[in-house]
Amino acid sequence: MTQNFYALCRTANGIEVKRLQLNAAILTDMVTLFNDQESSFLNGIDDEVTFDGDWKPDKSEVLTIDNHPEIDAIIQAVTANAQSIPDVDVSNFLSENIKAIFTAVDVDGSKKILMQHFTERQVLSKKVVLTYGKNHFNRLKNTSFSLEEKLSCIIEDGILKFKSYHNTRAIFDLTSYYVTATDNDIDDFFDPTLPVAVDDLQQFKDSIADQGTRKLIHSVLNRRNLNQYSGVQIQTAANDVGLPLNLDASGKILLPLNRKEAKNILRFLDDKYYEAPLSEEHYITNSNRPV
Repeated sequence: MTQNFYALCRTANGIEVKRLQLNAAILTDMVTLFNDQESSFLNGIDDEVTFDGDWKPDKSEVLTIDNHPEIDAIIQAVTANAQSIPDVDVSNFLSENIKAIFTAVDVDGSKKILMQHFTERQVLSKKVVLTYGKNHFNRLKNTSFSLEEKLSCIIEDGILKFKSYHNTRAIFDLTSYYVTATDNDIDDFFDPTLPVAVDDLQQFKDSIADQGTRKLIHSVLNRRNLNQYSGVQIQTAANDVGLPLNLDASGKILLPLNRKEAKNILRFLDDKYYEAPLSEEHYITNSNRPV
């Protein structure tokens, strides 16, 4: 059975799968390339971690999302008759809004999807590219593109497996899996009943609360443990790991209007800041995954 290659195109209504027309020689090369990249992707992986927006994998881990809603359209396309899938419109290649190049491998009666992230910068025909032939260089003018050196993700048994959130979110909508604090959440974080404070709330929202800061605040709020400790208790615990915390006049932890310093405090409140028992060096953990 011929192995086909597809383009995942993003439209205003979601995703659409289109087929890449390849000659036999290129098809053979691409099959080998993607198979080799699958081996590299899986090499050394011995653990799968369910992605919840709060975990960066170690080298031996891969992140997973089960039953992502956009996966069904891909599975349907690769299990359908390839002739029924529309071809990529080469004459309007840039307008196709391709987000990934992928192929499907048969494994025990099901399809395993091997997928590369695709960006507009890989389109060579929009650049000045010189090719050598017949003893001189010529400019490449035909529609052409390059492939990535590694896979971005694998889809197997309805499970999306990936290592880089950044690359994968450029292919799939992962918004619901990565939640950050809204302005209202920040208001809740600095609620008078909680042991944290800031001198200028609006300045904190406008200048300090970037995406990473908001993600940390959301995580701390979800832990629901701030109201179990006083500012003094938190300060004492922070002193034990060498993290200086200041208290305001009411005994609350004062978050500085400095993004780096504020993030370190938020990481501590989120149990991501610790001191190594032997070296006493200070580290930030990937996540709060229990041992």
